Amino acid sequence: MPAAARILRLALAALILQGALVWPAVAAQGDWRAALVPQLEILLIAGMLLIPAGRWSTIIRDGVTGMLLLVLLLRLADIGTIAALGRPFDLYLDWHLVPKAAQLMVGSIGPLRLLLIGVGAGLGLALAGMMLHWATREIAKAAGRLESNRMKMAALLLAAGVLGTVVPVGGAAQSTAALSAHVAQAVHSARDLTAFRAEAAADPTDAIPANQRLALLKGKDVLVVFIESYGASALTDPAFKGPVGKALQELEETLAAKGFGARSAFLTSTTTGGQSWLAHASLLGGLRVDSQARYESFVGKPRRSLVSDFAQGGWETVAVAPAITQPWPEVQAYGFDRVLTAADLGYKGQPFNWVTMPDQFTLAAFERLVRAAPARPPVMAHIALISSHAPWTPLPELVPWDEIGDGQIFDAMATAGEPPDVLWRDPQRVRVQYGRSIEYTLATIAAYVRQFGDEDLVLIVLGDHPPVPWIAGSAAREVPVHILAGDPAISDTLDPWAWAHGVIPAPDAPFWPMASFRERLVKAFSAASTTAQVR
Repeated sequence: MPAAARILRLALAALILQGALVWPAVAAQGDWRAALVPQLEILLIAGMLLIPAGRWSTIIRDGVTGMLLLVLLLRLADIGTIAALGRPFDLYLDWHLVPKAAQLMVGSIGPLRLLLIGVGAGLGLALAGMMLHWATREIAKAAGRLESNRMKMAALLLAAGVLGTVVPVGGAAQSTAALSAHVAQAVHSARDLTAFRAEAAADPTDAIPANQRLALLKGKDVLVVFIESYGASALTDPAFKGPVGKALQELEETLAAKGFGARSAFLTSTTTGGQSWLAHASLLGGLRVDSQARYESFVGKPRRSLVSDFAQGGWETVAVAPAITQPWPEVQAYGFDRVLTAADLGYKGQPFNWVTMPDQFTLAAFERLVRAAPARPPVMAHIALISSHAPWTPLPELVPWDEIGDGQIFDAMATAGEPPDVLWRDPQRVRVQYGRSIEYTLATIAAYVRQFGDEDLVLIVLGDHPPVPWIAGSAAREVPVHILAGDPAISDTLDPWAWAHGVIPAPDAPFWPMASFRERLVKAFSAASTTAQVR
């Protein structure tokens, strides 16, 4: 082969390695100038390929190719999890997200398109592997022609590569730095579990006697209502605050007409963009549950939670989970007396893509199955409202409560509007639809209070987490929280918290960790003689 052709092939091999090392980071940052920065890992790879001969050359080459593919996959995983959850991929914790992401994508773009994407990704990965294998082979062949200078050149390249990756210059060793960060994060995640188990072993409310726990809420129905993807930006972003502000104003007027008191602020969720169960566990358990490993530890060894706090005081405890369509063994850790999943709520209408039923039906079913029961004890309910879950199309509208029936009244709405794969071609329109979904859910809560609110009703309404960062406008984790009480004395009890009166949190409202809410609530509403108010 002519020398010029060999040089050309070697240059192409180097470009392939350069592309594999920089392309994911360049794509994530949107700055293609970074592709021009030579990656010093190429020197390290070349040095490794210079050393062996014979069959060891093939083994080393295959190992290098596999390592490059692993780095490529991890960088691509980073892009996906940063877009969805506002953080890099965690090697130790995040593998369980793959099937859940696939389930969400089926609801958003359909199974056929997801299959085509999967096939395309598989073919792309196979092509990348072939190109990388060819590139390392060309470098190894070039190394074989060095003969007597081979070991000297190997030592020089290895030294330069090691120096460049251990003490990187600018962005010249991005992949090594990223891989090191992944390994360090995995080690941190493993150690974090030990700290979490120690934290879970202590309960800051242990000193409160059972007969005085939550005594100031005796006889009240307390509903902890999570609104899917209700983040703080829904109140401030120009794309959302118009419709959301209108819905909050309507809720404010409804509360005033019904004689309800209200207090509002913000909580900092333990997740963003998804993994709602982490936020639910954090609020109910009073622990910072911000990873799947922590969650599995929490449900694997239950401790006292807000559910058991109320159960101990004589409340019937109920979980209302319209999104649950499969077995849900983890719920046993909370100790609910009753669990009402999608099948138990009696919805016979059409689903709204991923969303199994409208929020209005969920609340109507809860009222029919729980609060309307004769001679019942007070109820504490955990209710998940999911109409504001992606893909945000189509969206339901409010109907008269006495016409809801089995939900078939919503069928025309469930088949109206454009499909997700059309809407999602325009990111700005997706953001508008997200705001409309929050408007609908807040309007539903206002309608519920008008229809069923009384002096014995207390609602703790909050977001589970903000939507994905490109919808929310940032990766911040703050969510609004509102406590609405038919007996104004209940909301007055919270005056030491310095929350805003009404449903609009003050701009300088305190941002409490979601995990701190259980302790604060239990101490605020337990008999005053047992413990000091938490400020």
